[in-house]
Amino acid sequence: MFTWFLFFSHLAAAVCFVATAQASDAGAPDTEFAAPAEPPPPVEPPAIRSSDPAGTDFVADARLLMQIAACIGDAPLPSEWPPALLRAHCDALRDLVGRYRKRWIERTRDLLVKVVPPDLPKRIVYPFGGGDMVTALHAFPAAEEYTTISLESAGDIRNLESLDPKQLLDALQSTRDHLRCLFAVSHSKTTNLREGARSALAGEITFALVAFSIFDFEPTSLRYFRLDRDGNIVYLHKDDLASKESGPNPFANVEISFRSRHDAKGPVRVYRHFRANLDDKHFTANQPLAYHLRGRGQVAALVKAASYLLWFGTFSHVRTYLLDHATWMLSDSTGVQPSLANAAGFEQECWGLFHGPFLPQPHGVKDEFLAFWRTSSHGPLPYYFGYPDSDEHGHMMVTRRTQAQPAKEADPLVADESFSGKHWRLSTAKGPIHVWQPRGYDPATAGIVLYVHGYYTTVDKAWGEHALAEQFATSRVNALFIAPEAPSGSGEAVSWPALSDLIAEVHKQLPGLDPKGPIVATGHSGAWRTLGSWADAKADDQSGSRQVDNFIILDGLYGLDDKFQAWLARQPKTVDPRITLVSQDTANRSAAFTAQIEGAKRRPKLPEDYRDFSIVERKVRVLDIVSELGHMDIVTSGRVLPVLLHRTPLKAVKPPKFLPPKKLKDL
Repeated sequence: MFTWFLFFSHLAAAVCFVATAQASDAGAPDTEFAAPAEPPPPVEPPAIRSSDPAGTDFVADARLLMQIAACIGDAPLPSEWPPALLRAHCDALRDLVGRYRKRWIERTRDLLVKVVPPDLPKRIVYPFGGGDMVTALHAFPAAEEYTTISLESAGDIRNLESLDPKQLLDALQSTRDHLRCLFAVSHSKTTNLREGARSALAGEITFALVAFSIFDFEPTSLRYFRLDRDGNIVYLHKDDLASKESGPNPFANVEISFRSRHDAKGPVRVYRHFRANLDDKHFTANQPLAYHLRGRGQVAALVKAASYLLWFGTFSHVRTYLLDHATWMLSDSTGVQPSLANAAGFEQECWGLFHGPFLPQPHGVKDEFLAFWRTSSHGPLPYYFGYPDSDEHGHMMVTRRTQAQPAKEADPLVADESFSGKHWRLSTAKGPIHVWQPRGYDPATAGIVLYVHGYYTTVDKAWGEHALAEQFATSRVNALFIAPEAPSGSGEAVSWPALSDLIAEVHKQLPGLDPKGPIVATGHSGAWRTLGSWADAKADDQSGSRQVDNFIILDGLYGLDDKFQAWLARQPKTVDPRITLVSQDTANRSAAFTAQIEGAKRRPKLPEDYRDFSIVERKVRVLDIVSELGHMDIVTSGRVLPVLLHRTPLKAVKPPKFLPPKKLKDL
């Protein structure tokens, strides 16, 4: 029986397997998950001013699509659509689904019922799971919430009635092609998913509706949404979908509520699909999707046919999320490797045979899986669950958490690794705050570096566009770097007029860092308003509030000169650096400012290195440097701030133990 099944499956799946292998590059970790031609949506889309917080419900369109693609329902159809066309599609679909039920669903049911515990979390997360809601519903029939994530958009479900017969014929053929391969080889191919994304029918939504029909569910609502900066769902109104404010792809994410077709009062479940790239460059701990997923608490996970991406360091963040928040995982060999699973408090068991990865992977992880299957398998598996192995054997793996280490609940403040340091994005009522801590950070001697962006940007955009983490790392100073939100234009109020409030907020959300060293405030262009408010604050010994010890003003002396003069006059009369100006557009104002300060110096060009400063320039209280770089290049080139931070009392971070101390002389 087993031999017959594999022979038949090999014959039916040959085209799908060949296409999958040809689409892969054996040397690349993201073979089936290469970045799409369409750019990923921005991390922080502008706020959408919808009058309806519940968004627009497109359930009528969903029911029409379900009748067209899944042949379920009674929605009225356009008269110009040939009935014979739809009958032919439904006949072909009925045959596909019937064979799939017999050859996979019925054959896998007994083992899955035995293996999948009844007391799992009711939330399922399926990374790399585009186009395959059918497996999630079959493996986890008691779940209440299903989340799939892939590079494909949910798709635009509107205007179905505008399709002409030729468009409808092509779209239905594309849908069946995807389903034929999914049903034959038990996984979705990226090439088929991309074809579905280009179909006149909304690909991911269509595949989900067909899955609903297989298990006798029907949609009760369909809404598009985006995530705000804190990972909360923001539903989109129909007017938002045509607005540039909703981002480049308002149809990226979808939420569909559904219930049994035979019980109008039955429980309503939720399916959400996210379009997202899960590699480490796009999925980080302080990114909205990560916030959202961690906010769901404990989950069960499904991983299969994931191109072995979880084997690679370039997908470490999503792997860490799974190990932190999943109590139980069902997978093929593209799941988490035994050494990492065991270290995180999991145990594993497996079924079937594994003689090597289906896609050739020059990676040592395969040796772990070979040894694991050789010593732990429960015996042959007479069907595919995701990829077969290199010899086309079916196999499956369960990864379950032991009682000793419970899964983490929602944790909004997880640091991501960023340029040899830790990075947090804090959410506050006054906007986000980015905090960065260098490797080698010593709180006993650490100071604080405050970076304030200028106009026409936000702190989230500046964090990436100005490469702030890289600049902070390059400086190699021992400090806690804090970049708060600030005005993006002259009409906006200063976000943090009181420095003590900003520092208190960071300490509240990140207790334990608590640097006691000097405070250096840096800012570019329009940051002069925020820096000026901090300069105006007078020390209060009774309140214990802390003050700025050093200013670095990057082409930003556009006003409040008197505040900076008064601040300087209040500082101890020692020959120590207090203010460093970089002037380009503000050259005339800076010259007038320094002319009023006894002993101030001017340097005609930027230094390439701190060693380029003369002894006097290193020590003078006020130094004005004329920049040969343009106004924006001062902050985007990465040449300026890392050098100027050494004209402050901040100390250098200690070098790694494997570096000789003499390397500190290079700072």
